[in-house]
This record gives sequence, structure tokens and C-alpha cells, in this order.
Amino acid sequence: MGYEPVLFESGDIPFKQDLSLDESCYKEIENSHMQILIIGGNYGSPDSKTTDKPKNKDEKMYQFFNSITKIEYKTAIEKGIPVFIFVEKQVLAEYETFKHNRENPSTKYAHVDSINVFKLIDEIFAQKTGNYIKGFEKFEDISSWLKEQWAGIFAEYLKNNRNKIEIKALSSKINELGSITGALKEYTEAIMRKIQPDDYEKLIDEEDKRIEAEKAISFRNESMIMYIIHDGKIKITPTQIYKHFKSADTLEEFVAKLKIKDEISKYK
Repeated sequence: MGYEPVLFESGDIPFKQDLSLDESCYKEIENSHMQILIIGGNYGSPDSKTTDKPKNKDEKMYQFFNSITKIEYKTAIEKGIPVFIFVEKQVLAEYETFKHNRENPSTKYAHVDSINVFKLIDEIFAQKTGNYIKGFEKFEDISSWLKEQWAGIFAEYLKNNRNKIEIKALSSKINELGSITGALKEYTEAIMRKIQPDDYEKLIDEEDKRIEAEKAISFRNESMIMYIIHDGKIKITPTQIYKHFKSADTLEEFVAKLKIKDEISKYK
């Protein structure tokens, strides 16, 4: 699919001499662009910090412990790395049974070797964002859905890149207009002082307000600004956007004032 997976089983992870094997895996997560979490019936091995490890199948089924896979997932979440989550449909179906029998240790489960699988799913659903779980039966279910998601991410990147170009073009146009307006303003004031020396300051002030209003309208009608206004993600009025633009010395400062820096930086 055009990406290079980093797999423990394939020896892709550089193990550090001063770290345990699983801690090396967690460090490598930080270098990844995304994580694909596939949850099946096998919960996995306990992490190196688990002291009371289960000794048999019964203990593994009901005793709480953190698996390496779970800590890898939590590491990705803490670092803000996008996670695409897949759960076998049989496990998802049995998860519904678990939700009604949480406190019943006698419940037998056919599709998992530990109820910690269900508790991990609990934690995923408890996340405020990035908690979508896709059920799957075969590999093709995973690959086809990932293609759709990655196509959407690429489209969003292109849109944001186009928006950044439009912002730069808008900034250039405003600066050019400002230079022209400044020169015309000086000429006009010089003429007004000679023609109407008594009330030229009042007339100039009124003209300044009119010009500023026209600039604000022109600014609002720019396609990028219209997108920001109608997108709905930023709760801000057109007047506030214009004030931020006027007070910003750079494009980066303007973007930061609008609080959309994080949205744009995801697709750099």
C-alpha cells in the first residue's frame, strides 16, 4: 500500500542495550507516522513492568495486566500519533456479552484468551477522539478501509496546502493594497489641507473609515476567509478574523491567532 510497516517479528525495531525489549518497541512508536492496531482474541504478553504475571490460562483469562500491545497503543495516543483500530467481528460481538457480565467471573468466553481484551476496547471507546473501531473478518477488510482513510487524509492535506497558498497570496495582496492606499492617502491629505484647511481632518477621518470598511468587505470575500467562516470549526466572527490579520506581522502569527495551527501542521 506504499508504506513500510515496522514489525517486531521482522526484526525492524532497533533494540537498545539499556532498555527492555518492549521498551524499545515503545520508543520506536515515537518515530512512526501512524499505528495500525489489530485486536483479535489473543491479548498478548505482559509488559516488562508487570510483576504479578499470570501463571496459567485461567489466571490469564481474568487477572488484570497490561500487555505490550496495549502499552504500544497508549504510547501512540500520548504522542498524538494517529491510530487506526481494527477488531475481529467475533471479538466485537462477544464484547457485548462482556458488558453485561463484567462482575461475573464465571462467564466463559469463546473468542478471547483474556477479558483484558475487552477492557482495552473499553479504554478505546472512552477516548474523546480517535476512538473509532472498525470490525473485520479478513485482511481485505482492513486494507480496503485503510485505502479509503488514507485517500481522505491525502485529500485533506492537499486542501490545507491549497489554503496555505491562498493565505500567502491574500497577505501579499493586502500588503500591496496597503502600500498603494498609504501613498494615495498622503497625496489626498496634502490636497485637502490646501483646499479645505478648516475641516480637512474630519473629512480625512471619514474617508479613512470608509476605506477601512471596504477593505474589511474585500477581505471577507476572499475564498480562504469564506472557508474559515463557513467551516464552523473556528468559533470566530469575520470582524475578529480581520482584526487578527491586521495585528499579525507574519502568516504564522495570523494562523496561530486563529488557533488553526495544529490543524494545518498535521498535513505538512
